Amino acid sequence: MKTFLVEVLGHDRVEVESLDQENFKIKAVGCYAFLELIKTYKNLYGANINKWAIPIGTSHQDLLIKQLILKIRGLWEELSDIGIEDELCHCRKIPAKVVEDCIHKGFADIQSIRRLTSANTACGTCLPEVEKLITERLKSF
Repeated sequence: MKTFLVEVLGHDRVEVESLDQENFKIKAVGCYAFLELIKTYKNLYGANINKWAIPIGTSHQDLLIKQLILKIRGLWEELSDIGIEDELCHCRKIPAKVVEDCIHKGFADIQSIRRLTSANTACGTCLPEVEKLITERLKSF
């Protein structure tokens, strides 16, 4: 048995236990839209998350389900896999996970990231990494 966890801190969370290659036990907590999308996917595709279609939207619920599917398929790239350091903005000491959480909450543009995290508001050297993180998390598979 393997457990997969996808969450946005203080927001939505889904924990999946693989019972075997085709059956998964899903526990989800979060906003109405997220829980409804999980329910819709279960109704459409069944319990085998490997057969779920990857959402193409950029809402927080679409991004979390996309992350879940990619993790289960072994295709999810962690921050270090895409060349993003743990501390994304060194001037403001902003962890990459904080920026990633903002993207998952639907704030996937530089201005929103700056406003919500203060990342990329000092020297500006982290801008390429912030842009890279946004691009990686929004790209289609």
